[in-house]
Amino acid sequence: MIKRKIKSILLVALTVAVLALVVHPTHARAIGGDFIPWPIPDQPFTLPISDLAGIEDAASAEAVIAYAVTHIGYYPCEDALALMALFIEDAIRRGAAFDVPANGVFYTDMLQVTAGVAQNINVGIPGILDDAGINLARPLRTNISFVSSEPGILNISFPDDVSGIGFDNITVETEFASVTLNREFVSGSAIRIERGVPVATGGYAYYTYTAYGNGGGFIISHILDFWSVGVLVVVIVIWGVLASRGKKLRVWVVPVVFVIAIAANVWTLGLNQEGPDSAISAPAPVYFYSVAVAMPPGMSAVLSVPIGGQDPEMLVLVNEQSEPQLSRYNPFTDAIEAHVHTGGIYFLKEMDIRG
Repeated sequence: MIKRKIKSILLVALTVAVLALVVHPTHARAIGGDFIPWPIPDQPFTLPISDLAGIEDAASAEAVIAYAVTHIGYYPCEDALALMALFIEDAIRRGAAFDVPANGVFYTDMLQVTAGVAQNINVGIPGILDDAGINLARPLRTNISFVSSEPGILNISFPDDVSGIGFDNITVETEFASVTLNREFVSGSAIRIERGVPVATGGYAYYTYTAYGNGGGFIISHILDFWSVGVLVVVIVIWGVLASRGKKLRVWVVPVVFVIAIAANVWTLGLNQEGPDSAISAPAPVYFYSVAVAMPPGMSAVLSVPIGGQDPEMLVLVNEQSEPQLSRYNPFTDAIEAHVHTGGIYFLKEMDIRG
């Protein structure tokens, strides 16, 4: 009879412990995360931002645009129309993306081919918008993009005359920064971007790290998580030793001790659990690489610095004198971007410029 009670209690304890682990907040997962809501007051407007990363060519760009237009929760407010236009233009740009030439020199025929791809994507957009009953507040721009795998320094130059090529803006991307030029600044120009040293933003993020080392940390942490099972084993061993010597514990001792242990175990699990194999969270400074930009006088460019999923709140692009540039967060590229009008060193800094 006592053995059956022990088995029942053990089963209940394990069930409670597993349930506590499963429903713990650190194991929660987002549901329906494909759509990210925009902060438009009283407007349930959403865009499939994550789908932009999957665009590889014109066909996939058209598919993403069509899906976004026909599946969004749409209301005709000015902000929603502006965001929809930016989303479509970013999709077009990605669909018309090519590799930066190895020598960094852009030729006329290369720009013409890229612009032709973007124009072909753009041609089908009005029909998609009409079918959805959406009228954008402005014409869509034809943007093109070039991507470089250069990790440190990128020198680029453009042909002397691009007046006959049908694009509005050109973006050149690297892993550490991107620059976007309006067509009026492209003809005969050259620009250089270089990754600089890491600079602390002034902000902090919380990082969770393993408390038990790399080897065997996962197993050890889980053994410690469910220490009430060990309590049961110890009590049973003591009971067996006493029984072998002709002594007996009262029948209620084992179940009462173990129920108390279970309750304490569940409480400590919820209090201390930080992840499947970690236990400690601590603040650490956030660093981003600075970017050195060299460009001719009179040029204006949009400089974008990716933030890699960090919190964009209060992040501003500043120059080497820490003077803030007019910055904004672009959720389509997960970057802070700003217009720059002179060459120099730029980096991200946490500043409250709300006034």
